[in-house]
Amino acid sequence: MKTMKKLSALTMAIVMSIGTAAVTASAEETTEESSTLPTSVTAYVTIADGEGKLAVEQKAVEVTDTDNDGALTIADALYAAHEDYYEGGAAAGFATAETQWGLSLAKLWGVENGGSYGYYVNGASAWALTDSVVSENGSPVFVDAFVYTDTSAFSDTYCYFDTRFTELVLDEKDTIDLTLSYAGYDADWNSVTLPAKGAYITINGEKTDFVTDDEGKVTVKLDKGGDYVISAVSDTQTLVPPICVVSALKQDEEEQVEPEPEVEPEEEPTDEPEEETEEPTEDEDTEEEAEEDTKAEEKKDTAAAATTTSNPKTSSELQLALAGLALAGIVAAKSRKR
Repeated sequence: MKTMKKLSALTMAIVMSIGTAAVTASAEETTEESSTLPTSVTAYVTIADGEGKLAVEQKAVEVTDTDNDGALTIADALYAAHEDYYEGGAAAGFATAETQWGLSLAKLWGVENGGSYGYYVNGASAWALTDSVVSENGSPVFVDAFVYTDTSAFSDTYCYFDTRFTELVLDEKDTIDLTLSYAGYDADWNSVTLPAKGAYITINGEKTDFVTDDEGKVTVKLDKGGDYVISAVSDTQTLVPPICVVSALKQDEEEQVEPEPEVEPEEEPTDEPEEETEEPTEDEDTEEEAEEDTKAEEKKDTAAAATTTSNPKTSSELQLALAGLALAGIVAAKSRKR
């Protein structure tokens, strides 16, 4: 809205006249079609905060007629996004007000800056917050809103990718081709779309080495499975962060299962009966002890016998010798008496 201050007074008057006519026509069409208006629709909302960062990343919200104007509008979509994702809800972070421009934003994502906001539907600049978000052909509706970070020169540049979301099976294809364009004006202040060249791609907030060429084209490579938010930054422009949501999947990751713990195989039964080992009873123990004692006594007798045979002092020969000595003594005694 601030950009329009650069226009001449005559151009401004023409723009205001066209805007008023468009809003009036839109209101008449809404009245005629109110009977067929759905009670709710789904819109994908992206919001960039006062620091130029993505606060809501293309989230699906259910849009209902929150302001009871008989239409499902941009204002309703932004209200729903704040209810779902802003701490404290829409009452804390979102507000609208009637101005000379019609219904205007007074607060976006908690920022009140006097009306320096921008909002687009499906990549096109919207006339007013009362623009419808009901798709005519059932295609997705994307609502992008942002807070101007440059409230002096209003250099914040709205841009968008040609692809809003996609899925990749990394085993088949691990790259995605994107084209980044931005909204500008020609010498006569007509809206034009231009290629955003020299912009660095960010993946989940991290700056990468992927850079758009002179036509705004870039090929982004993804190595791992997961969900990614692709955006862009520039050294030469203040870009309102564009967004492309990618869901990447690897087939081997999908099929991977937890390994089951190893179980030792059970021994196969055999036909041979197992040998039974009976524990000895008390009586058997006693018999075995008696046998051992008997064997011990036999060993002693054997040893004693061996000793007697080898010792002349305990043999019969010793006894004969003693008897011989005794006889010799008797003979000697008789000889003395004579």
